[in-house]
Amino acid sequence: MKKKVLILYYSFSSQTRNILNHIGEGMIEAGVEVHWEQLRLLEPRRFPIGSYFGTFKAMATTFFRKRVAINNIDPEHRCEWDLVILGGPTWSFQPSGPILSLIDREKNRFLAGKKILPVISCRAYYAWHFRTLKKMLSKSLIHHQPIVFMHTIKEPWCTLGLFLKLAGKMPESGKNWFSRYYPKYGHTRQQLENAYLLGVIIGQTMLAGQNIDTLDFSVPVSLDPANLIRKNCG
Repeated sequence: MKKKVLILYYSFSSQTRNILNHIGEGMIEAGVEVHWEQLRLLEPRRFPIGSYFGTFKAMATTFFRKRVAINNIDPEHRCEWDLVILGGPTWSFQPSGPILSLIDREKNRFLAGKKILPVISCRAYYAWHFRTLKKMLSKSLIHHQPIVFMHTIKEPWCTLGLFLKLAGKMPESGKNWFSRYYPKYGHTRQQLENAYLLGVIIGQTMLAGQNIDTLDFSVPVSLDPANLIRKNCG
């Protein structure tokens, strides 16, 4: 039987979108029908934020789960899906404001009873994020384990580099000493390739009539694609 998947997500700096595009492409390769919907903000936000004060303010408010108003879901997507992939970044240990607004609005309507697989893009701290999702989505069939892609730069350089990036600086530009410790913002090409492989594995599992709860997603997703394949298929 044909399987249908909705990838419902918010992406501020395109990192989450890049990961989910590759997961979706892998699922399509496996034979699954995939649809995407990115949450649209009522008041669009600029990336980068552009100032130190604005970045401090954003980090402080998101820690306390400040909601960000969004538009309604496309009516065409309000149908039955075999799986809803819910993707978004971690903001100050928590789900992003647009994702929180989505769950507030839809947890007892569209998302209720749906099989949901969370995908999280973060620096390192995803546990509170996932705990909040599980609590808020108590009426959904949320997967027992999220797919987590972490930025690969070591701390404290990752946090410092992210802060500078949000403030409108270019810490990875190669024109300053900091770039030695922060050579790249965001996810690597290898992580995107692994996202594609995960999509293939998830799609094949669904088409075989098996429950995706049997899949074991390493946290974070392994940077070695061979291990990724062996872990889930070998």
